[in-house]
Amino acid sequence: MGYNHQSLAWLTGPGYFVAHAAEDTEGAPSGYLIDYTRVPGKKPADWPEVRPNDAGVGRFVYGGMKDYMRKVSDHVSIGRAYRGGQATDNYFILCREEPGDA
Repeated sequence: MGYNHQSLAWLTGPGYFVAHAAEDTEGAPSGYLIDYTRVPGKKPADWPEVRPNDAGVGRFVYGGMKDYMRKVSDHVSIGRAYRGGQATDNYFILCREEPGDA
């Protein structure tokens, strides 16, 4: 479970998602999935309120969205966004650092 921390959250919503192995999804193009079509029912106390991703302005950003990701290394993943089961032209890279490396 997670959400997108970004400056336009007041307009689009926080964009909550559920992350899981893509093998759970038939026809998955890669190994891991950030699934905006599944919104968690609860959240940590200090996170923003959960809002549906398919309502209001947020539906244009997160509605029907699934980001399929593939591991490149221990710290780097690449991915592509799919909306309504169709690949979009939106690709991304996620990089993380170990705690204490900053």
